[in-house]
Amino acid sequence: MNTKKKAGAVAGSMTALLLLLLVAFHSALFVNEIPYYTAIGFILVLFVYEIQTIVIVFKKIKTARPQQIVSLYMMLKVIKIFIFLATLAIYLLAVKIESQRFVLVLVAIYFFYLLFDTCFLTAVEKREKKE
Repeated sequence: MNTKKKAGAVAGSMTALLLLLLVAFHSALFVNEIPYYTAIGFILVLFVYEIQTIVIVFKKIKTARPQQIVSLYMMLKVIKIFIFLATLAIYLLAVKIESQRFVLVLVAIYFFYLLFDTCFLTAVEKREKKE
């Protein structure tokens, strides 16, 4: 299995794990159903974003200079933080139900995906330096 498929499989497995944890513990986390469905939507948006990150990185890594790779990594991180902040702002302005719990769950999900992103991009960079 090539690195691109492995990364996609890991992102998919991680998303499935997050969804299972959220489904298993949603009654302990949320009293209302709206934050629960919003969190599931956020997980799915980040999953699609992670798959796009994998595709973009593997397309650019072959032709880009090291400075461009660093810029690409930073741009991807900034896009992810904007997705996070937009989701948070929309939820807090529109719904306002169980906002503290929702923010905590959203931050945990964000950091989980950020950890994956950092590990993935570091592994790709190390592999490229070997070649």
